[in-house]
Amino acid sequence: MVRKTARWNWRHRKLSATMAIAFVFLMLNLIAYMHAHAMTHFSDNGTRTANPEQLTFWQKTIVLTGVNIPRPINRCTLDDFGMPFEVHQFSTGRDFSLEGWFIPCGKSQPGGIINLFHGYSGCKADVLREAAGFHEIGYATFLVDFRGSGGSSGNPTTLGIREADDVLALLNFVRARWPNLPVTLFGQSMGSAAVLRAVAEYHIHPECLILGCPFDCLLATVGNWFRSMNLPAFPISQLLVFWGRIQNGFNAFDHVPSQYARQVQCPVLMLHGELDTRATRTQADNTFEKLLLRNN
Repeated sequence: MVRKTARWNWRHRKLSATMAIAFVFLMLNLIAYMHAHAMTHFSDNGTRTANPEQLTFWQKTIVLTGVNIPRPINRCTLDDFGMPFEVHQFSTGRDFSLEGWFIPCGKSQPGGIINLFHGYSGCKADVLREAAGFHEIGYATFLVDFRGSGGSSGNPTTLGIREADDVLALLNFVRARWPNLPVTLFGQSMGSAAVLRAVAEYHIHPECLILGCPFDCLLATVGNWFRSMNLPAFPISQLLVFWGRIQNGFNAFDHVPSQYARQVQCPVLMLHGELDTRATRTQADNTFEKLLLRNN
């Protein structure tokens, strides 16, 4: 049987090669499709897939069928930090309700209010330490769960694209409730990308931005994820972004925070770490250069 198959393949070399290429292309698309859905929809249960750097060879093989990221939960609150806070619910205006924690300054005249936005697959509890630091130096703070996380509704995540709507919703809510306070937007990773997109798409005008580890381009960041597993980024990252676009109805190829940065008109403090493998130093430099060029 094996010999017959080998002889048939030899006699039909072109057809066999075409079928093999088609099979590989189909499998790559299947892998990309499953990854795109897993990375943009939090699951209801299960154990979170470990970071790629921590996976064994066989675990990496299994992960090719898609990661598991349970819906992020706020496992600690400001009670753990001994600070008074208020819980607020408000709407994005597009079928999502968001939950936020407001921490009053405790002074008669706070320096302003800082809105804090967490990173991918995180929640507002992830920025509690930063909020506590701002609180100590005289600022009111407002921490929010993006859609799909913590106390907010839904289970999708769009890696900063539609989260820009959440940034806008919080900014409008804060300015309506505390109109006399200067507003700073603080983002971590995906939160920084969402902040930059909100500035570019909705022309918002906060008094200041603090950007922690923003990625410069979604496609490049997806490629970094595969490289961290010692897998080639091309063409699987392009296919993943393509299927993410089909599944979620947005053009993820155009999600380029470094280009959004050119629309920023307020002062910016940008933070980055040399060991970040998702948003590399080169990507950070690219975004920073666009910030320097914004007025040219």
